[in-house]
Amino acid sequence: MSPTEEKHAFLLKVTSIFVLVSGILLTAYTTARLGHGPFPFSEIKILKIIVGGCLGFAGWIMASPSRRQAFYGLPARTNQAGRFLRLIVRPLVFPPGCQQGYSRFVRIFLTILMFMGGSMVIWALLKPSVGFAAEFLQRWNVIGLGGMALAFTSGLLRYGRKAPQNNIDWPKPIEILCIFNLALLVTAIDIHLGRKIGLLAYPPYQDGVTYMLVAKNAFLHLGSWKMHPVSFANMMLGNRYPVWQGLMILNFRLFGEGEWQAYSARFWPTFVILLLVFWVVRHQIGTSSAIAAAIFTSLLPTLSLNLQAAAMGHHTTGNGYLADPRPDLLYAAFLICAVVLLVEHAQTLDEPTALLSGSCAALAVLTKASAVGALLMAWCMAAVYVLIVNRRNLRNVLFMAAWALLVFTILLLPWALAGGAELTFNYIRTSLTTELPLWANAHPTFRSELTYYWRFFVPHMGYLGLTVLIVGSSLFVVLGMKMKKSNVKVGRLFTYAAIGASLYGLVSAMLAKNYHFGLSCYFMLWVFSLSSLTAAVSLLQTWRTTLSRALVSAGLLYAGFVGIAGYRNLPHWPENELQAGPYNQIVMREMALDLRKVLSDDDHFMWMPAYGNPVTLLYYMPQPEGRLPRALDIDPMTYPPPEKYVREFIEPAKAVLLLRGDIEKFNSLGIGWIHPTTYPYFRAIAAWVHRPSSSHHLLKTYHFFGGDNDPELTVDLYVKEPEAPKVREQNAAEAEISRSIRRLNAHDN
Repeated sequence: MSPTEEKHAFLLKVTSIFVLVSGILLTAYTTARLGHGPFPFSEIKILKIIVGGCLGFAGWIMASPSRRQAFYGLPARTNQAGRFLRLIVRPLVFPPGCQQGYSRFVRIFLTILMFMGGSMVIWALLKPSVGFAAEFLQRWNVIGLGGMALAFTSGLLRYGRKAPQNNIDWPKPIEILCIFNLALLVTAIDIHLGRKIGLLAYPPYQDGVTYMLVAKNAFLHLGSWKMHPVSFANMMLGNRYPVWQGLMILNFRLFGEGEWQAYSARFWPTFVILLLVFWVVRHQIGTSSAIAAAIFTSLLPTLSLNLQAAAMGHHTTGNGYLADPRPDLLYAAFLICAVVLLVEHAQTLDEPTALLSGSCAALAVLTKASAVGALLMAWCMAAVYVLIVNRRNLRNVLFMAAWALLVFTILLLPWALAGGAELTFNYIRTSLTTELPLWANAHPTFRSELTYYWRFFVPHMGYLGLTVLIVGSSLFVVLGMKMKKSNVKVGRLFTYAAIGASLYGLVSAMLAKNYHFGLSCYFMLWVFSLSSLTAAVSLLQTWRTTLSRALVSAGLLYAGFVGIAGYRNLPHWPENELQAGPYNQIVMREMALDLRKVLSDDDHFMWMPAYGNPVTLLYYMPQPEGRLPRALDIDPMTYPPPEKYVREFIEPAKAVLLLRGDIEKFNSLGIGWIHPTTYPYFRAIAAWVHRPSSSHHLLKTYHFFGGDNDPELTVDLYVKEPEAPKVREQNAAEAEISRSIRRLNAHDN
């Protein structure tokens, strides 16, 4: 044996002894401590014992040349069995490529996803206890269902074949940039007018102010992601609207925290809708008509509410409430995108279409998860149309559906693990059970339920939308009657009409009602109407260019007419409306600042039902440490009777805001709104605070616009002693300053 071989043998001997001793010590120590400590018989200890045994076995093999030789010859003796196992395992791990299959990189990626999904299913079945605070690892149902979806779709796609790349009609970068600028212009005009005559001229209303407050709190905690990543992820994803919240936070990051910054999140649904309409029309008859369609769409009241209100000289709803910064508009935009992509590319379905459709469907859920039922219904109806069109090529449809479901699962899984799905389910259950009387019609009839959302079609879509719907529906009937002669395939139009009608039927059948549920239906009918118009124009080959130019000219003329009318009517807007909003904004901010002076983060307060209270007051309060006082809630469906409520909740409260007039009369003024079932509670609160032995004492009085001598517009702030004397003198001096500021602001406006 040469010196080099002797040296290698010595090193191998030393290494084997070290490994053997390490394995024995690790196994013996862990076994002795197996039943002790804060986590007896834990998975970590069992894993240590297994690792120690493996190390000891490896050291024992390495210590003897004969044992090493026997171990090295083991594969040769098991060659036949190994070949059999390779025939089974290798196709499972690395499926063989085919002529039109996906690339090796894609198949490896899908294999990783498949094993991740399988591991999640095993984890859900074992249900191991987790020693650290990671609640998302204990949502067994979500992990199991998500893992099954990942494993099934990715495992199936590994054997798929690429679809022919037939779709080359996607918007060009220059077209996307133009639509982006158009959406930016529409949003800027809407914000400018909104600060004069719209929602931005008033304190925030419900429910938009709730989303604003949640986004503000998350924005103030952005820096916590390094120290508390799990809590930060739960804060960002553990709600029913993570996409809408994220867009508001993005605007706060870009432009600073504020009301118009939150309102500007409406840019994104405007951009998505305009781009989709442009693409649908251009896909059928060309760019010129698509430009006209985008212009007309941008002038719909639901996108340009304040411009249309200025042109008419009045709002169709109180203070432009239809533009409330809720996620419904963005949800509707993503829903129609998910549907339209499938319908337009039904005959040429490919991977980009499936991935985009699945992504839009997932984003719709992440924008407004409580409306997932409408999305699934519309998406499934579009999928049925795709199956009918491709009934002779179901294999390709199956693989494209797998791509859509795969991206749908990947995007929704983090949200579901963070608790968003469970929160949404509980919210839907509560809204349809205990809180249903608060949002349903008091005396519903078949007619009232069927026509409820039709009453909001014109306020949202305008008479332009109604006219286009009537014309489009008439053309659809004509095209259907002359389908054989015109060679126009009306299946696409019928699908749009069926989905729009089904969405309308769904929201009408729902007992809970609000102004915004019908948006997805309205825009689906808008797409249907434009598609019918484009189908009719496509038949007029000789007149197509002339008609396209005429449509562009008509769109520009209509935009100019609306702009000029708004510019002329704005100086004649009622003076009291121009002054009331800014004045009441100052009053609400003053209330919030005064409350913050007497309330700590652990205190409770009672509010009065003005604008979006109590959330509006919380939104206006400073948050030096990211925390706020707690506002008391009133829920007649679950809370005790008024007499007991005031003893249990109002008496311990640090501060109470009371209307000096009657709550029912105040509710009719349009400054705020509460359900009539809460009237007895507010009257009981007023009687309790006004009683002679009350522990709450008057600190300050506020007057909404026009309420200096009107008790219906007067609000009193009551606080518990000894807090009142500490700030009464300071507030007395500030009150005169605030009144002067309000007079100056009202005069300037």
